[in-house]
Amino acid sequence: MTLALLKEKQFSRRILERDASLWTDDPEEMRVIRNRLGWLFAVQAMKQKARELKAFAQELRREGFDRALVLGMGGSSLFPDVCRRLFGASRGGLKLDVLDSTDPAWILEKARWCAGGKTLFIVSSKSGTTAETMALFSYFYDWVQQAGGTAVGKAFTAITDPNTPLEGLAGERGFRRTFLNPPDIGGRYAALSFVGLVPCALLGVDVDVLLEQARGMEEELMRPTYSGEGAENPGIELAARLAECAAAGRDKITFVFSPSLASFGIWLEQLIAESTGKEGKGLIPVDGEVLGEPDVYGLDRVFVSVGLKRDEDAVTQRRLGMLEKRGHPVLRFTLDGPLSIGAECLRWEYATAALASLWGINPFNEPDVDLSKDRARALLEAAGKPQREEPSPRSMGESLADFLHAAREGDYVVFMAYLAPTPQVDSGLQALRIKVRDRFRKATVVGYGPRFLHSTGQLHKGGPGTGVFIQLTADDTDDMPIPGKRYSFGALKRAQAMGDLEVLKTKGRRCMRIHLGQEAYPALNCLREALA
Repeated sequence: MTLALLKEKQFSRRILERDASLWTDDPEEMRVIRNRLGWLFAVQAMKQKARELKAFAQELRREGFDRALVLGMGGSSLFPDVCRRLFGASRGGLKLDVLDSTDPAWILEKARWCAGGKTLFIVSSKSGTTAETMALFSYFYDWVQQAGGTAVGKAFTAITDPNTPLEGLAGERGFRRTFLNPPDIGGRYAALSFVGLVPCALLGVDVDVLLEQARGMEEELMRPTYSGEGAENPGIELAARLAECAAAGRDKITFVFSPSLASFGIWLEQLIAESTGKEGKGLIPVDGEVLGEPDVYGLDRVFVSVGLKRDEDAVTQRRLGMLEKRGHPVLRFTLDGPLSIGAECLRWEYATAALASLWGINPFNEPDVDLSKDRARALLEAAGKPQREEPSPRSMGESLADFLHAAREGDYVVFMAYLAPTPQVDSGLQALRIKVRDRFRKATVVGYGPRFLHSTGQLHKGGPGTGVFIQLTADDTDDMPIPGKRYSFGALKRAQAMGDLEVLKTKGRRCMRIHLGQEAYPALNCLREALA
């Protein structure tokens, strides 16, 4: 039925014609949408840049650069993070890392990493004004200066749209290179533009092959499903399946990745949450939740397995089979190899746009994202330095249990962690979320602040009111000022946390806040034990 509706809409023809009436009849929104469909045609445009990207990477290696750090948020950082985990540094490639946090301890950790070699800093921002990105740039520009480097600007490269403040700044400071991205590509749809391909080229990835494989998917997505041909469009098929699951109450899209592809979830999470989470609608992507036994899941789940042929896991497949026998929908996608990741990006971008058309929402805007940013800015301007808080008593574990007991059928639980994303904290959060899932049979989501503000934050505020939100904060044992500002990174992070919580409450969301004190990991374990 849903597939027939998309065929009746002639979606596959109209999207290629940039027909914005697929999503809205508002003239201003239609104008904006037409200027956000460049991702459909990015593969061919970028194939013409492949040689240029390879030459850029070779130039850096000749000059002794051995690592690169991406400074960005949301759509500017997530796909580079996927690629650095998926590919690693190929032979002859640079090491790559990503910084998308205002946590002082994590910034210092990345600075120590940069000090281990000769680093290129990639400042990536579509608007050229992203507050966190520009604060990180200011810090590392000063850091390079203080290290005694000459021609400081040559350690920096920008990725931005034409005519942005960042383009102007790059010219003033003598950046090594500025890559001007097509302005008709939005951040979360920018994986196969300079945003994703510059980091890939530096890693040593063969971007020609990556784009060629994506070209194969592009040809399938251009297939006119409305014509009655036997072969179907893979993006439309996926959209139809997801829409049917959501209509049956299964709106928690739970990803199960093979080990090599585990990082792909952070990009998919933003794409789906920020594109569909508005006007009280939305799919809830559940990433990183370890697959459990069938008994721990409610009837609000659809499972999506994405794997590499070489990574086939018999245990995981057996569990997925058990879930199918219990009546849970399971969608399976198998990639031939890591370089198929670009093709998979295209499939999901297309399917997300088609799903939004079925629901009558604009998948290319983010109407609620600026609310938390504006509130954080107001807090900083009013107070300059939000106050530190005393650690919460152990009884907060009991309060958390009471809070979760009040959750309703079909709710999902969100842990918003304004913490340094260390491996230890990761493990503590994962153990806590699994305890919550197993005891309360609720889908669980974990996001690090402020990164999730540029990702799932739109879904939190604009999507269905089924979220139960737990904000986790901790003391900053280290802090440092932001050059040119009267506040520190720690103050910025605290203002972002406070502002986001206030906005969630004004939206009528159910929230609680737990301050973990100086030692986040032991406090997370205390919370988990309190739920035992």
